[in-house]
Amino acid sequence: MRIPAFFKTIRLRLTLWYSGILIVLMLVLLAGINLAMVGSRPRVPEPPTGFPGGDPYWRETFTQERDRNLTNLRNYSLIGIGAILIVGAVGGYIISGMMLKPIDRVSSLAARISHTNLKERINHQGPEDEVKRLSDTFDDMLERLDGAFQSQKRYLQDASHELKTPIATAQTNIEVLEMDENADLSDYKHTTEVVKRSLDRLDSLSQGLVVSRSGFPSPRE
Repeated sequence: MRIPAFFKTIRLRLTLWYSGILIVLMLVLLAGINLAMVGSRPRVPEPPTGFPGGDPYWRETFTQERDRNLTNLRNYSLIGIGAILIVGAVGGYIISGMMLKPIDRVSSLAARISHTNLKERINHQGPEDEVKRLSDTFDDMLERLDGAFQSQKRYLQDASHELKTPIATAQTNIEVLEMDENADLSDYKHTTEVVKRSLDRLDSLSQGLVVSRSGFPSPRE
């Protein structure tokens, strides 16, 4: 049986922890109150003068009333514990959601991030706690990634421009040679040398691209 994602959330686990701690504290408080009341319950006093039924009836009446008060105290305590538990659990669940909201934003933002979308930021406004540090760290990481991709983009643009020069030089010389009907062997040798230099230049540029490429993160398509 597959467990729903809701039961795996930190928010629910925090709420259960809050509720468990409240239950333990309330039970300890209830036990302490009842023990204190039992230990300090008053002794049966002498019956008032003229009380009908005499001492046995007075003792029974007083004991029943005392036990009824202890029972009422126990019942009211249980009701109070239940109310505090419900309010505490609901309040803890709401507060946990508010505190974990920046983490949800980090998760959602990470799912939307690609090499074409690095401008979004969390910009969490709040106290300098762990959540604030996490949000700021994530924003700093995005800033560095954005800078790296921008540098890569500029480098590729410059390299593309550099690659066009030897290609254009080789193509121009070949076209001139093709149009020259009187070209001789020396012309062919000259064109061959130009093409070789252009190829060497292309090889040098391609090697530089391979080396520089290893220093950049790979863009996610």
